[in-house]
Amino acid sequence: MKKIITLIMVGLMVFSSIVAFADVNANVPVPTLYIGEMDTVKPMLISNDVETITNRSEEEKYTISKENDKFTITIIENPSTGYQWNYKVADKTLIKVIKDEFSSSTSGLIGSPGKRIITFEVKEGSNTEINFNYSRSWEKAAIDSFILNVKSTNNLLNITNLAKDSESKSISKIYYNNELVASDLNVVREKNISYLPLRNVFEKMGYTVKWNSENHSISISKGARWTEIYIDKNYYSKNKMAPIKLSHAPIIKNGLTLVPVEFLSVIFEMQVSLKNKNYYISNNNVVSHMGYVKDISVDSRGNTNITISTKKDSREMMDQIIIHTNGDSTIFNKSFKKGDFIKAICPPVMTMSIPAQTSSYIIY
Repeated sequence: MKKIITLIMVGLMVFSSIVAFADVNANVPVPTLYIGEMDTVKPMLISNDVETITNRSEEEKYTISKENDKFTITIIENPSTGYQWNYKVADKTLIKVIKDEFSSSTSGLIGSPGKRIITFEVKEGSNTEINFNYSRSWEKAAIDSFILNVKSTNNLLNITNLAKDSESKSISKIYYNNELVASDLNVVREKNISYLPLRNVFEKMGYTVKWNSENHSISISKGARWTEIYIDKNYYSKNKMAPIKLSHAPIIKNGLTLVPVEFLSVIFEMQVSLKNKNYYISNNNVVSHMGYVKDISVDSRGNTNITISTKKDSREMMDQIIIHTNGDSTIFNKSFKKGDFIKAICPPVMTMSIPAQTSSYIIY
C-alpha cells in the first residue's frame, strides 16, 4: 500500500513540473527550419527529419504576368546558397530586358529564398526562346533549367514552357520503324537545335559509317546512297550534289557525332516526327517547302501558323503556303520573325485552297 501511495505522489510531482515548465515557456517560440515554399514557414522540431524539396512544380517555381508587349517572370531564387538564375535570349533583336531585380523574402528568416523579377519587351511578330538555368557561377552544371518559347502575333503574347526540368534537354528517345535505336541514347537539345547521334542511328538503319581522322569527315553509305559531312562545317551534300546548309553544322559532344534532325529528311528523304516527346524515324515520304515569312498567327490552342511566300515582297496568294505547326509534334530548329527565310519539312499532302495549307514536322 505504501508503494502505491509513493508512486502516486511521484506522478503528481512530475505532472506539476511539466505544467510549470509549459507555463513558463508559453511565449517561447518553437525552433523552426525553413523547408520550402517562399514566405511560408512550417514549424518543425529540430529533432525531426528535415524535408528536402528537390523538385518544385513549375507553378511553384515561377509566375508570369503579361501586359501589352511586355511580360514579367517572377522566379524563386536563393542567392545565399550561391545559386542564381541565368538566362539567355536566343535572338536579342526580338526580345530585350527592361528590368531585372531581386526582392528579399518577407519571412525574416536568414537564408530563406526571395524573388527574382525580370521584365522583357517583345517585338511584334517574334518567335524565339529564352533559356533559364539555375546554377552557381563556379560550377558548370545547372541543378534546374527550363526554356520559354515566346511568340507575339497581332499584339498577343503567347508563352509556353518547352523544357520542364534540368533533364529535359536530353530525355527524348529515338525510334526507327517503332524500334528503339538504343536505350542509353537520347536526342540532344543544344542552343535551341535538336540533334541526333549520327553513327548509332544510321548503323541501326543498315548504313555504313566511316570516320576520316585526317580531315574530320564522316562518310555515310548504303547502296547507291552516299554523303559526306565535316565536323563544324555547315556543308551537307546529297549524292555528291551541290552542298546544302541546315540549321547547324555537325558537332561532337561527349564523344558522339551529332547532326540536326532535319539532316535525315533533307539528305536521306526520311520522316522524323515528334510524338510524346520522343523522335520517330521512318521511311515515309516527306517534302520541303521554303520561303519568306509573310505572317505569323497563333490559334486558340497556342499553335503557330506561318504563312510563307517564295518571293519576299510578293502579295500573290498563289505564291503563299500556310504552314500549321503544333507545339507537341513540330520540331523547331530555328527562331524566326516576319521577313525571315525558313524551310519546313512537311507531309506530301496539302489542301486545294488558296493559299494552300499543310502541317509541318520540322521548321529550320
